[in-house]
Amino acid sequence: MSELPEIHLGNSVLRAVPSVHYRAVFAEQVNFACADERTRPDAIAVELGASAVAAICTWLKQLGVKPGSDFVLPCMLGLIRANRHIHPNRRLAALRLQEATGRQLHELDPLLLRRELDFSPISLLCLSSTDSIFEAIRCAIELDVPVYGVDLEEFAQGERSPIVIQDPIDAQRDFGAYLRRNSSLSEACRDTLIDGRRELAMAAHLKHVLSRPEHNNVLFVGGLAHWRQLQQLLGDSAVAPANTLPPDESRYQPVLVHPILAMYQMDIFPAVTYWYNKRRGAVPRSNPTRAQIDFWDFVRTHLEVVYRGYFEGKVTGHQLDRTLEDYQGLENFEHYLANLCLVRQRLIPDFFTALTAANAMMSERFCSELASVFMNYELGWASPKAFPQLPIIGPATMNATEEPWLQPGQKAQLIHTSQAGAADEQVAGDEQYTRTPPFYLGCLPEPSGDVIRVPIPWNWEQEPPTLTPPPRMSKWNVWPPYDNLLFAVAYQAAEVASNSRQGYHIDAFESSLLDGVDIKATMRSVTRGETRLYVREKILQTVMASQNVTNPDPTVFVFASPQDSESGHWGCLYAGWHEIGNHVKDLDRFEEIVREQGAAFISAVKYYEPLELEERLRGYVQSSDLMKGIVVFGSPCINRVQSARWLEGARYKCCPILPDEPDGQSRMDQLRGFYEEKYKIVIDLQNWSASLIQFAIPYAKQRVIVVAPDFYTPPPIVAYDARRFGREIVVLPMSYFSASDIRILRRQYTVGCLDRDGFTYPSELESLMGESKDTYLPRLPQEVRDQLIMET
Repeated sequence: MSELPEIHLGNSVLRAVPSVHYRAVFAEQVNFACADERTRPDAIAVELGASAVAAICTWLKQLGVKPGSDFVLPCMLGLIRANRHIHPNRRLAALRLQEATGRQLHELDPLLLRRELDFSPISLLCLSSTDSIFEAIRCAIELDVPVYGVDLEEFAQGERSPIVIQDPIDAQRDFGAYLRRNSSLSEACRDTLIDGRRELAMAAHLKHVLSRPEHNNVLFVGGLAHWRQLQQLLGDSAVAPANTLPPDESRYQPVLVHPILAMYQMDIFPAVTYWYNKRRGAVPRSNPTRAQIDFWDFVRTHLEVVYRGYFEGKVTGHQLDRTLEDYQGLENFEHYLANLCLVRQRLIPDFFTALTAANAMMSERFCSELASVFMNYELGWASPKAFPQLPIIGPATMNATEEPWLQPGQKAQLIHTSQAGAADEQVAGDEQYTRTPPFYLGCLPEPSGDVIRVPIPWNWEQEPPTLTPPPRMSKWNVWPPYDNLLFAVAYQAAEVASNSRQGYHIDAFESSLLDGVDIKATMRSVTRGETRLYVREKILQTVMASQNVTNPDPTVFVFASPQDSESGHWGCLYAGWHEIGNHVKDLDRFEEIVREQGAAFISAVKYYEPLELEERLRGYVQSSDLMKGIVVFGSPCINRVQSARWLEGARYKCCPILPDEPDGQSRMDQLRGFYEEKYKIVIDLQNWSASLIQFAIPYAKQRVIVVAPDFYTPPPIVAYDARRFGREIVVLPMSYFSASDIRILRRQYTVGCLDRDGFTYPSELESLMGESKDTYLPRLPQEVRDQLIMET
């Protein structure tokens, strides 16, 4: 007896596979229904528009799907189409936008349309092997029977609520029982306005298909959330049969789908898709059997590979190496993962749930290892080399204004193959590419409302590189998010130092010894002829930091162990050179400083280990350095306007100023000579952690804050120089700060800038670096952010 629900209309029977989209359990139900001669259909209908079905059929046949074939589909191909509809609930908002801007909707910024109207101009339909609708279309081609798209071709994106239903994996045990238990629950994600119209159209089109004399046995495949409403409408005599409009395949454009976008339209992780592709049998076939998928075996195997790859690697023992900490927290990670599954009613964690748990409980390196293992597709992801004629749809970087309301996977861009000599061509081997501006993305069919979206820390090796040759760079600057985060942590350190200094309150003993007898106070009382005992009590003393956040005290970061035997390199970072004069208020004073001292305004000194630059970054990124330590003398210098305001506000006394040319010696030798001559500070660059602090001492107004590994103690020479200048050295343990922030600060990139003042960067950089250039900017004080704005 068939597990599939049946509806009889006239002489025809409609069998249905109400499905949770993108899950192999439901695709397998469709495959078995088409393979079994007892339920084999003579027509198939699916929850897609007629044009979408026609476009998929045409493409599958071109790829090699045909009756009797056992073709393994590439992963992942897709179709995109333009959207034109806005949700009825947004009608008044749309009218207000038009009135306020004086423009038609198609003339407005896509960001504004997405944020205010939830409108996505493009929808993506992946040819996902584990989706039941796609499986149904494929089976129709193999059976050589007609397949009908009975849904509306276009409709607005629904407003869907998250739902909690039983894990779709549970349908593998008893499909009929799963449908009975979850049909009503899944309806909670329906949008009555949008889905009501769609369901009415589907019912009318299904009645038309069933009324055709040649179709006695029809299989319908659609979303589980629609099934109960469709049952009612199919039994309603007031709903008359209606034919669909002629298909127009030109609405859909074939694309190659980037694996990160494909993940949102696949089963729990790529290995399941691979397994289904490998085990799937073409239809029809004799004596078909049901394929039982051991999902837990997939998860356990993947986690074991992650653990071996991560924990069997080199352990440095450094405080920033969290391998041991991750190992100790492994049990907590698995408990948290199990709890997340319990909350989401999942028997088996999917990739995104596992990544969410790892983000919360483990280090970034562990998350990257997990993503690398889980994103592996054994057959290999479909690549641009295999499909050179197809544009690639891939994720686009979100900027700071989008992050609060836009989820990962919802912003994309197209990468097109172009002809040689195109104006903005991108070269990868013999191919050339152009990228479209980013756009916002919807998906077909729409998910059930319970999708977790988290950033995926994984790079696709086949992704085409960006523009080569790059635009001509006017300047090479530190990537702004690095400076934003570096100074955000420096300001945090200043606040911590101001509120964490311990002192003692001395008082006569009355009833409690508190924190012990104060010997000095007691002896002084004896000399005064008193016989009283004095005790002391620990208190927190608030030490006021410099109130001018635009000209703070220097901060030193010691990332590596000072006993690190591996040699590093020294380098200087500059607030600017002669171009700063374009932004100062008193140009005469600036020119006087340049004549007397020089135009090399040093904003930071770093000790680092150069790293090999990734091939994809070349041309846009000059260098990548692993930071061992760095001293920053004051305010960020993200652009030359900010540099000018910092230097001029501090009367040019906040940092070393050296001549433009080192005069035959290295810059570091010149800097050492400058300190010895002007400040009588002898700097031994071999003692690199002490040198960084010594560089800071003359420019501190009250103190030098040192963020260093726990239990770090500055060398005696540092204490000597600090006493000589009357400055305090405050050491803060690295464990006071976010381990994630510290790890990010260890990797510094120097990138190309399109203007000498540091305002404009190539748009490709944000995609390459995986973050907006304004990342971490909101963590800086408002006064510091205001420095970045050029006065008009």
